[in-house]
Amino acid sequence: MWDKYTSVIGSQLVASGAPEILVIPFYKNAQTGDLGDFLTNWQPAVSTVVTTAINWIDPLFLRDTFTFSSVFTSSFSNGIVPHRNFNTQGAGVAAMTKRAFDLDGQASGSKWHPSKGIVYSNTPAPGINPQGTKWFVGGRLGELGKHYPPRTSTHNLCPFLLIHGLTFFG
Repeated sequence: MWDKYTSVIGSQLVASGAPEILVIPFYKNAQTGDLGDFLTNWQPAVSTVVTTAINWIDPLFLRDTFTFSSVFTSSFSNGIVPHRNFNTQGAGVAAMTKRAFDLDGQASGSKWHPSKGIVYSNTPAPGINPQGTKWFVGGRLGELGKHYPPRTSTHNLCPFLLIHGLTFFG
């Protein structure tokens, strides 16, 4: 899973050309319903982590604190639960969110459609595609899946859809 959430997502961010910084908070499955004090302290936590990273990479960048005024959020599969909690309960998150990408959260049974959201569903298009901000990718991922090793679920290819979202909506 680590590779899926770092290399795969990070490489898409770079390839999209979006001038964004990738921050991935990891939680255990048991913690997805309660993100704890991250909901109230996420902004200073992210600012501190990014400031530390920038100073470590380039101490001559001469920036005391990294600040930001907007975010893009994303989730894959059952990560939709903490994604929803972060977007609906996180201090100021809804106002700061430019786009929220749901990469096949419907596979976990979620019906939540994030405000400012782009939803990718690994199901065949029921007619017109996209329907508003919902994209149906089942048929296309099925074709792509033929080029991956056997037992690669097309659902597991959904994180690769982030590049589409960042390129077109980022």
